[in-house]
Amino acid sequence: MHRAPDSSLATPMDKSLPPDILFSKHRILPLPNGIEHVPQETAYRFLCWCDFLGISIRSLIDPWIPIGNIGPVLLLAHHDPFATEMVLPRWFCGLFNISLENYLTLQRDLTDMEEDAIGLQYERPTKSWPSSAPDFNEDFEASQFILDHAIIDDSLRIAATAAVRNRASAAEMPPELREAVLLLRHQCAVTEMRFIRPPQALTELAPNTFGRYSSVAFYRTDRAVWLATPLAPDDPARRECIDNFIAEARIKPQPRVQTVVAPRDQIANLLLRSKSGGMESTAVKAVGHYARKADLTLDLVQLQQIDPHKNDTSERKIVEWLIGQTILNNSQDLHADYADGEGRFRINVDGKLQELLRVTESRWRICNALIRDHARCTKSEFDCESKHFTCRLDSELVDFRVEATTFRDGGMPPSLTLRLLGRQSTGRLLSDLRLREDYVSGIRDFIRLPYGLILVTGPTGSGKTTTLYAALNELNKPDVKILTAEDPIEQIIDGVLQSQVDEGKGITYEKLLRSFLRNAPNVILIGEIRDKETAKIAVEAAGTGHLVLATLHTNTIAGAVTRLHDAFGINRSVLSDVFIGGLSQRLLRMLCPECKQGAVLSAEEAALLKRLEIPVPPRCYRRREGGCQHCSGRGTFGRVAVMELMKNDRKLRAGIRNDKNAEELSGLSHANGHSSILREGLARFAEGVVDFEEIHLFEMLDF
Repeated sequence: MHRAPDSSLATPMDKSLPPDILFSKHRILPLPNGIEHVPQETAYRFLCWCDFLGISIRSLIDPWIPIGNIGPVLLLAHHDPFATEMVLPRWFCGLFNISLENYLTLQRDLTDMEEDAIGLQYERPTKSWPSSAPDFNEDFEASQFILDHAIIDDSLRIAATAAVRNRASAAEMPPELREAVLLLRHQCAVTEMRFIRPPQALTELAPNTFGRYSSVAFYRTDRAVWLATPLAPDDPARRECIDNFIAEARIKPQPRVQTVVAPRDQIANLLLRSKSGGMESTAVKAVGHYARKADLTLDLVQLQQIDPHKNDTSERKIVEWLIGQTILNNSQDLHADYADGEGRFRINVDGKLQELLRVTESRWRICNALIRDHARCTKSEFDCESKHFTCRLDSELVDFRVEATTFRDGGMPPSLTLRLLGRQSTGRLLSDLRLREDYVSGIRDFIRLPYGLILVTGPTGSGKTTTLYAALNELNKPDVKILTAEDPIEQIIDGVLQSQVDEGKGITYEKLLRSFLRNAPNVILIGEIRDKETAKIAVEAAGTGHLVLATLHTNTIAGAVTRLHDAFGINRSVLSDVFIGGLSQRLLRMLCPECKQGAVLSAEEAALLKRLEIPVPPRCYRRREGGCQHCSGRGTFGRVAVMELMKNDRKLRAGIRNDKNAEELSGLSHANGHSSILREGLARFAEGVVDFEEIHLFEMLDF
């Protein structure tokens, strides 16, 4: 049996040692908030080591429990820093001190995972562990040690091999390999920030230190402050960073500064989570830049070599193939569910589902766990809050939102929906959305005004968020303060302070908006007006010098205006004064340009076009049944937005005050030159962009 060397702590410890001394002598970092559950990927790596060493978790009496990992480095936690029962040597781990209650919860969680583990697949290390921590003269030598002694996946193996071949320094290595090398070579404390939850006041201590060194404070006692930094112990800038922090933070009396190495992008994301309202613009821009680094990196050439149907294809490769296909097919969603004794994966392309793959139950469980792990969705979160991860495919960066929901078969993992939130969408303006020029100019006329209320309506999946984010990007300038309340935050916008609604924790739209009004914003985005209080605050803000953009779930923009009065009790006179304008939008599937078929208009179609004063074309185009290779057999390729704009002018304002209904308000808007969604959709049909059946599918006509 291949066993790890004795991993007991090198020196006895006094239980009364304060956290800073405990950390200085033994690299054990306090984690007062604890962690709810063992991440799936971390448990997988830990269980692989247990399997390799012939150890059962149940046979261990009081082991250190894995709570995270950075590449091959396991992060272990225990309630007792004296505990000596470790699967791996302590010099190859990051160590944390947690409460006894948290420890027992994690221990039960890990035991359950061991029972669920089926067919662990990993490549065995080629050499035995040394009896003590090795010494390395160069960073690439530590990479060679990892290749020889660690259980690693293919991507890390490729990176480590390249580092050895190129005699690379740690700074030239990918983040996961770099942190492992730093731990091995310098025996410095290494951690990840995903489960660190610092108070906002602490992360705000020294914004310029973050802007210059990407380093931030995340834990504090009476005697010490912990600073997360990407700088290696032998980096001269590390001392400068500490001195800069001490000078900027001005803490009295001056504390001991303890440094912990952490990946740069995770430090940035920690700052984003703390939502520092006082952050300097330099730091905000840096956060936006580093937060765009990927959680998952895919290579197009390697994806093309994956055959998900082969029995020897690993589940990790299957997941990579599925996510890659979701991106390459321009899909809106990837759906992963269990049906008829098999795991089923389907993608939503232009509003229609098509099946990609079916797998066995055992493979389904592992693939499901891997997807949830990318999104850091814990085992308990079977009906979890929205989670996110970022994927890079070659040079393209794609954001995913993951929703997990358990259905009637409670013994199975949850069904998952992965929503693509944007493909390199950060910074896109209205002119980048392929909208008609009159739509773009109309929306820009709305947002040029310094204050008032702008409403956007439409069903789920109609592109409201994309339009609103593009509008925010047009407004996003150094002299404009923008705050958002969203549920969920779908894309991160550099320089915009975004807040997540979480009603389970009491963070409602109402509470966020009341807080916003005390922070002197110029622009406020409200993800959805759901209740009377939110509507009241939105109107109040719009009338007191703020530009407010909000969505409502109504079929028409005129219906949104009347709903604010009828359902939410907003005074019509006040509403008529603050309402700037708005829009209702839909997405229509466009005909494939390669295979669309010419046809003769029906008498009904021609009569409808004439009635709405749309030029009747000599011929129209239909979707080709079965499509072609270009559109993957669908007959459609991509979608186009159609909009109905409504601008509040003198006549419309009078109509709102005089209690006109939605139909009458629409009539006033159309008389002012604005088209209905029906007319806009039919105009796209007359232009040969969409099939007439799209108008039926979106229920624009009442046949």
